[in-house]
Amino acid sequence: MEPEKSTTSGSPVTETSEKAKKERSTRLTKSRLEAFSDGVIAIVITIMVLSIPLPPSFKGQDLLQFLLAIFIYFISFIVVGSFWSAHHRMFTYIEKVTTKIVWSNLFYLFFLSLIPILTKWVIENPGALLPAIGYDVIYVLVNLCYMLIFRMIISGNYNIKKIREKRREEVERAKREAPPGATWIRFVVMGGCAALIIAMSILIPAISTFFLLGLPVVFSLIFLFSDHDGGKHRHDQGPVAKK
Repeated sequence: MEPEKSTTSGSPVTETSEKAKKERSTRLTKSRLEAFSDGVIAIVITIMVLSIPLPPSFKGQDLLQFLLAIFIYFISFIVVGSFWSAHHRMFTYIEKVTTKIVWSNLFYLFFLSLIPILTKWVIENPGALLPAIGYDVIYVLVNLCYMLIFRMIISGNYNIKKIREKRREEVERAKREAPPGATWIRFVVMGGCAALIIAMSILIPAISTFFLLGLPVVFSLIFLFSDHDGGKHRHDQGPVAKK
């Protein structure tokens, strides 16, 4: 009789399973990456509120400056809160944390951590054009990093691909049903409004802070109260996610 093949340690199957187990133990988990990101965002908000200067006296002018600083902080709080909400919803689609996602997330947090500095710069220079422009530039860079992370996530997620394909079909159907030139009209109106705000901020520097900071706030509020793949199609995720 032939001797039975040993299936104990040392066999290829066991070595493969042990190797896979070791890789899983050393791989960065989604929960740890999300916890780290939440911690950084919490610190960002804390630094912002600590950057609000206290009024040197109880005179009306100093109290108005103090209220203005709180208002600017509130704007940044809404912006950071919107980014946190977007980051949370984005991470619900992650199936596997890759090195590219980790580094993209680090750049996302890097630019997000600059918001307190720009917020303090705006508070100390109300009405100045350059600090408000710098604030908008950081806002755009954070958004670019967010889109980069989201693209990496959906590239390896089969479920969200199906959801996005279905949504793309709905968008195409809405475009066919929309009046001719509706897309271009929206683009021209939005671009014209942005150009008008920038032009008025340059011509009237005293109101540049309110106009230029208004752009991130408007977009943040729109994003914060929108479903963005998660609400309207949430009912699609259950059946699709099951294997």
